Amino acid sequence: MLGHAYMHFDKSHFAAFTLRVARGADNGDAFSRALMFETGCQMARHIRAVLPSVSPQLLQKPGGLPIICVGSVFLSFKQLQEGFLSIVYGLFFLINYFTIQVYRFVKIRKTMPLPNGIRLMRLTKPAALGAAALAAKNCLGEEIALDYGQNADEFFHFHAAPR
Repeated sequence: MLGHAYMHFDKSHFAAFTLRVARGADNGDAFSRALMFETGCQMARHIRAVLPSVSPQLLQKPGGLPIICVGSVFLSFKQLQEGFLSIVYGLFFLINYFTIQVYRFVKIRKTMPLPNGIRLMRLTKPAALGAAALAAKNCLGEEIALDYGQNADEFFHFHAAPR
């Protein structure tokens, strides 16, 4: 696998591999199910790792923290969901109800900022649209009005318990 990942990387090769593993998981193959479970766990751990750096405005968005997911692996989210939720439940419920400090998880000494939920979304418009709006704002000082609600579709929503 390392040769495919580093020396001869081909995105379509990994997409096809993911599709085969997802089909195997659908058909009850234990190895495929375990691989998809672990992939879901890793996805949630990545979200957990960046939470301390997320802006407070995004953390408090109604409906939860919007996370844009890009790539065909998210077409198989049904198979990733169990592993993803195993980490997300721990993140929200352990920290919310037992006030565990973040330094036990990621060795920084502040309480983990938590969103009121997580919304996984797929883009419906090209990412270049947002990049152009950001460039106009940062380089030209011009605001381009975008309806962000029309730029992505939600495919998963986790709502946290009230704190």
